Amino acid sequence: APDYDDLVDEPIVAGDLSIHAFDVRGHRFELVDIGQPASWDGARAAADLARIVRANDLVWHDLPFSRYVFLNVFRRGGGGLEHKNSTLLTASDRAATPEGYRRWLAFVAHEYMHAFNVKRLRPLELGPFDYEREPHTPSLWEAEGVTTYLADLALARAGLSTSEQFLADMSAQIADLQSEPGRLKQTVEQSSLDVWNNSMSGINADSSTVSYYTKGTVLGFLLDARVRQASGGKRSLDDVMRTAYQRYGGARGFTPEQFQAVASEVAGSELSEWFRRALASTEELDYGEALEWFGLRFAGAAATGLERWGGTVRADATEAQRAHLSALRA
Repeated sequence: APDYDDLVDEPIVAGDLSIHAFDVRGHRFELVDIGQPASWDGARAAADLARIVRANDLVWHDLPFSRYVFLNVFRRGGGGLEHKNSTLLTASDRAATPEGYRRWLAFVAHEYMHAFNVKRLRPLELGPFDYEREPHTPSLWEAEGVTTYLADLALARAGLSTSEQFLADMSAQIADLQSEPGRLKQTVEQSSLDVWNNSMSGINADSSTVSYYTKGTVLGFLLDARVRQASGGKRSLDDVMRTAYQRYGGARGFTPEQFQAVASEVAGSELSEWFRRALASTEELDYGEALEWFGLRFAGAAATGLERWGGTVRADATEAQRAHLSALRA
C-alpha cells in the first residue's frame, strides 16, 4: 500500500473463494462469493452486477479503477462497507430467494455507488481521517440517502427492477419517513451531525430523531424533480452529481454550500430556500412539485396507515408527465 490510509481501506478475505470475473469498458470486476448456499447462482449475479456497473456509468461517465472487487460473504449479520476499489458485503441465505435476491441487488448497488459518492465525491469532513477523532458532518443525507436513491435508479436503468417496483420502493421510503415522529423534531443536518451519540448508523433510535438514510433518499427524489422541473427537463440530479464529482471529487471534498451551489447552477434556479427547508428545518416536505412533474398521486387519506403514501401514476397523467417519469430510466 502506498500509505496508511490505503492500507486500512483494503479489506482482506481468505478461504474457499468462488470468483466470477467480468469486464466493463476494459476494467476488470470480480464477484467473490464466500460460503454461498447451494442455490446461489454466482454467474447470474455477476452478469447482473455488470448491468448495474453500466447503469451507474450513466451518472459518472467514469470508471476510476482498473480492478474492482465485490467481496460477498454469506454469514450471520448484515450490512456492507464501501472501500475505494471494493466493497465488503455480508449476505444471508435469503439472497438466493427471488425477493431476497432483488434486495441483495439493491444492497450491492448502494455499496457500489459509494465508490463514487463518498469514496471519491465526499463531504469535506470524510477524509483524510484523523483516526483519533470521529468525524462530524451535516451531509450524511447526501452521502447515504442520495446514494440509495441513485442506486435504486441504477437498478431500474439496468432493467433489474420495473417502473412499478421503483415507485413502490420510493413510496416505502416516503411512508417510512412520514411515520417517523422525529421528522418534526430533528433536522436531517442535526441527525447527521449527531450520529455518534443519538442513533445507530443513521437508523433513528427513538421518536425524537430522524434517519438521514430515509429522509436523504426522499430528498434525493425531490431534488431530482426540482432540478428537472426548473430546467424544463434538460438537466437532472445526474448532472448535479457529475458536475460536483468533476469539481470536488478526489482529495478535495465539498462543503454543504458548494454542493448546494452546484445544484442551483445546474438547475438554473436558486435553490437555497429549498435546501434550507429540506435540511435545516423540521417542516413537512412538499411532495406536490414531484407528483405534478411525474404525473403521480398518493393513495391519500382514505387509505390506512402507510398505504396512504403509495405513489401511483395518475389515470389522467398527460403524455408530458408520463415522458418525465420515463426519463428517470434514461
